[in-house]
Amino acid sequence: IAGLIFFILGVFTANAKVSNPALVEFRLQCEKASTQCLEMNLPDADEKILLEKEPRLTLQHVARAEYVVYQNSKEMRAKYPGMAAEQYNVLLYLTPQGRDILADITEKNMGKRLAILIRGKLIMAPTIREQITEGIMQIVGGYGGVSSQDLKELASEINSLVSKNTP
Repeated sequence: IAGLIFFILGVFTANAKVSNPALVEFRLQCEKASTQCLEMNLPDADEKILLEKEPRLTLQHVARAEYVVYQNSKEMRAKYPGMAAEQYNVLLYLTPQGRDILADITEKNMGKRLAILIRGKLIMAPTIREQITEGIMQIVGGYGGVSSQDLKELASEINSLVSKNTP
């Protein structure tokens, strides 16, 4: 999958509370403090990030989720010490509207971070390095205590909610 690959580093509690947290949200980094931004702690870092209060993408932009497990080769594990034998993933397939929004966000915001929040908690905030036009986002787990079961449940819950909201 070309574009951003999101690495889940663990579920961490943020300083700021998100009111009415959604299952999954994507928020863009703010350049400077304002009333339209909120401050949160970055996972696994002694660093804070300013995020837009309003999400750019939400569950309504997700068409379906797929749980996938990849086997990492011995060569890859030797090259990257600490890499798990298995890599747990959730692929998020966006709706056509979600795909267009993501392509626009990633085209116009190179170098900024796009944060992923699950149930109001900041999971990760990778830097946008290139435009993503395929409409598929990958959440990679297996690090920082995020289990295979956590990701299975996330994919299942997303699919359940999406199917209830699909006519």
